[in-house]
Amino acid sequence: MTFAQRFQAACDASESIPSMHHGKGRLQYIAGELRKRNLSVSLQSVSRWHSGAATPRDKYLIELSKILNATPEWLRFGANTTSSQTPVQVGGLLEHRFRLRPDLEITLSLPANLTEKEAERLARFILTTSLA
Repeated sequence: MTFAQRFQAACDASESIPSMHHGKGRLQYIAGELRKRNLSVSLQSVSRWHSGAATPRDKYLIELSKILNATPEWLRFGANTTSSQTPVQVGGLLEHRFRLRPDLEITLSLPANLTEKEAERLARFILTTSLA
């Protein structure tokens, strides 16, 4: 299944996203929801994601996954990449497990009281980490 197919399937499964033939249409709706989250996005970009001509950058993918009630990993990579839906509490930490590939699972231990702003800073750090 391609990104576009997963995107379309998530739209179809969502009760809050209008179909292509009702009201504003799903692509306009999604573009509007992304704009409400302070992301600058054009209807053309959302249309390109939906058709498979492009895939969104990470900051758009994260917010898109929230709108679609799907994980960013599933949208980007499909069913073979999974993350634990429910973190396990160990002391004052929440352990999140993420299978990056079949032979590599990552466990991330985060404070249970991590704020959204701190989580965003951590995400930016991970995105800018050198892989060399």
